[in-house]
Amino acid sequence: MGCWLVIGGFMAGVMVAPTWGSGVHHRPVGQGRYTWGPFALYDATLAAPGGVFSADRDFTLTLTYLRGLSGQRIAAASADEMRRLECAVPQGQISAWEKDLTGIYPPVLEKGDILTGVMLPDGKTRFLHNGTVVGEMADPHFGACFFDIWLSENTRDPALRRALLGYKN
Repeated sequence: MGCWLVIGGFMAGVMVAPTWGSGVHHRPVGQGRYTWGPFALYDATLAAPGGVFSADRDFTLTLTYLRGLSGQRIAAASADEMRRLECAVPQGQISAWEKDLTGIYPPVLEKGDILTGVMLPDGKTRFLHNGTVVGEMADPHFGACFFDIWLSENTRDPALRRALLGYKN
């Protein structure tokens, strides 16, 4: 079962996928697990309209945490990865985004918590925690840099990227 199912609703016994503002139902493209050494940190699901991913369309990335983590640490790790990927933004921008993310993410994510990033059709990025909107980043450059953490060819975990994009190998 894809993580998007957790935040979708039930209607007459049929699962309804969220549309996230595009008017088209998002369906899973792929999913995988992120591990760091011997620790499984989260399960990830990429979903897009009709289950077909395109970086120039809206999509969602849902992370279901398998252990408790600090929101501040997650924000710092996100910023570190954007720097490692050499996101093309003015100096200091990633630090400003890190501060914004620290304010958006809950102080602590518990085992089983779900954090969803939504790339909206207008280029904004919306965040949900357990299905509730907790913040939004208006800068369209943020979304590209942020989602590259998982979707860039230079991601730290190429196997997770392939799984998210629905590649079999």
